[in-house]
Amino acid sequence: MKKQIIGLALSAACILGSASAFAEVTPKVIVDGCEIAFDDQAPIIEKDRILIPVRGVMEAAGARVGWFKESKLVQIQSHDNWKITELTLDSDIMKASAFSKTNLISADTKEIKLDVPATLRNDRTLIPLRAVNDSFNYDTSWDDATKTASVRTDRLLPEASDTGISISASKEDISKGDTVDILVSINNFTNEDVKVINGASIGLIYDKSKLKLVSAGLCNGNKEINGLGAVNPDFSEDSLKTVHVTVDEEACPTTDGVFYKLTFEALADDGGEVALSKRYNTRLGYDTTVLMSKDKKSTNCTPVTIYVDDTPVELK
Repeated sequence: MKKQIIGLALSAACILGSASAFAEVTPKVIVDGCEIAFDDQAPIIEKDRILIPVRGVMEAAGARVGWFKESKLVQIQSHDNWKITELTLDSDIMKASAFSKTNLISADTKEIKLDVPATLRNDRTLIPLRAVNDSFNYDTSWDDATKTASVRTDRLLPEASDTGISISASKEDISKGDTVDILVSINNFTNEDVKVINGASIGLIYDKSKLKLVSAGLCNGNKEINGLGAVNPDFSEDSLKTVHVTVDEEACPTTDGVFYKLTFEALADDGGEVALSKRYNTRLGYDTTVLMSKDKKSTNCTPVTIYVDDTPVELK
């Protein structure tokens, strides 16, 4: 099955235009279709180059990041483990190493001169986006109209035919004062090796001036499930995040269908669009994920690869 971890808890430098083009708008970064939410340090511009916080961006691309404090060295290992790129703070030389399946002992290493070196801002290491992406053979594109850098790795990404989640509404015609349920369903669950849903982290994007969260939690179809969790309706300006884990193991969902319910109060006759969030937060990881295990009694629960359908539901 094509996999991509949508977890609980992207890098490198990019020649994307002149600094004046970014004077008023902070650039956005999208990695494999997921927008990166920069929790503390945003991207910056240095000499017409975009520098990106290394850990959150590269980890969203499936890479592993290591930091060696004494030598001020950043080491990034690609998601497939075949490439390693090293940058030293304030050095204009980047080392890019590539191993081959016929030679696992030594690597082909090249030194690449950077226009702008890695730097430190607010205790965050920033690296040039396009330079690192090129060393991993990732595609980087720039949309000047939206000031967005899009990164496409060579990972196999999940498709709609894989195990995935989507949302629906209990009703789409609403009036001010009504309550409406947003139902999160899992699809193609039978394709997955793990068979039990133990919990979930749900990110939902909506207009907070039109909808107010009343409650959220796990369910199995129409039956609510007891569980432990937390709800943060102020997670961002346009989204919430909720996390719940079940303590009622016998009630865990084991088939396709609704497994999570969020209830809202309508603050207006028009509720606007509601969609699942595919964003990746540089501190917390993916907004949306599902926790699964092989059986109801399992203590080995892990976030599982899923397809997130972010098609919005419109409440009229």
